[in-house]
This record gives sequence, structure tokens and C-alpha cells, in this order.
Amino acid sequence: LYRRAFKDFDGSFKLVMTSSAEEGFARLTDFTPDLILLDYNLPDTDGLSFMKKLAAHLPSPIPVIMLTGESNAAIAVEAMKNGIDDYLIKDIEGRYLRLLPGVVGHVLAAHAQREQNGRLQNAIRESKNKFRLLFESASDGIVILDLDGRIKDINHIGHARLDYTKEEMLGKRMAEFDPPEFAAKVAGRIAEIQAKG
Repeated sequence: LYRRAFKDFDGSFKLVMTSSAEEGFARLTDFTPDLILLDYNLPDTDGLSFMKKLAAHLPSPIPVIMLTGESNAAIAVEAMKNGIDDYLIKDIEGRYLRLLPGVVGHVLAAHAQREQNGRLQNAIRESKNKFRLLFESASDGIVILDLDGRIKDINHIGHARLDYTKEEMLGKRMAEFDPPEFAAKVAGRIAEIQAKG
């Protein structure tokens, strides 16, 4: 039935069938699929038990669509808690088979988006760590101000040279720590930046 459901998508999908959870896990040692279609009722276990074992077995998640003949909301909720990406109820008329290729495409696209977001988050984290390292190891005092001239951050050299702790300086205006003539210059420069946008 599944092969028939995907017959118009032969170029896009290659189905690898297994008839039990044990056989499925054995196949996972050979290759990692892009997506798993998982029946809730398996000969040797149920879909939820399979998901718990799968989470412990794989280093990174594989999208999973559960198919079941049981229209049970509690099972659906439990399945989602255990990492199922989508859930289709096998109806007698076979409507779920017509929906299946579209659901697979949607789940794969959502998974790809999550992976991309994860990569972006890692890149942002790495960039922040590099910035923090440069910021703290600089031999010059560096002060980050908001547009009101309040201190948002200051590196170690910056507050040590002014003989204050970082905590004493955060949130205060830089003008409180600068000589009056320099404070006026900073205020003027901030005004110029605000005017430019």
C-alpha cells in the first residue's frame, strides 16, 4: 500500500521496508534514512516503545510519521511527546494513503528547516563566543553604550583602568565616569549617530 501511495513520486522517494522493530533497528546500522514511516502496532513492540529506543539509539533525530488504525487522542499526544513529527490514522477508505506523500514532503521540509535553524544558532553562538574572547582579551578598554549613553557592557581593562567594578558601571551613563569635556564629545557623537539613523 505504501509503495502504491508513492508510485507517482518514484524519483523522490526510495522505500526500504522492514516487518518488525528489531529488523528496523538492524537496518539502521547499515544506513540512516531521511524519514521513518512507523506503524503503531508492530509484531514485536508498539510504536511508542520503538520511539523511546530510537531516541537512545541515534545521535541526531530522524523525522518520524506514525500510522495507526487506532483513532486515540491519548496515543497521538503521547506519540508527539516521544518525538513523532506527524500522525496519520489509517482509515478504511484509504484516504491516508493519498495524504501520505504530501505529509512526508511537509515533514521533510520542516525537518530541513529545523536543521538549518540549528546550524544558524550554532554559528551565532560561535560568533558570540569569538566576540566575547576578543572583547575580554583586548589590551584597550572597550565600552558598549546604548543610544542614551548608558553602559551595556565593558571589558575588564575598561573598568579596571577607571577603578570601578563592572557591576558598578553597568546601566549608568558614561558621562558619570568621563571628564566633563570628554563626556560632551561622547554625547555629541551619540547625537550624530542618532541623527544619521
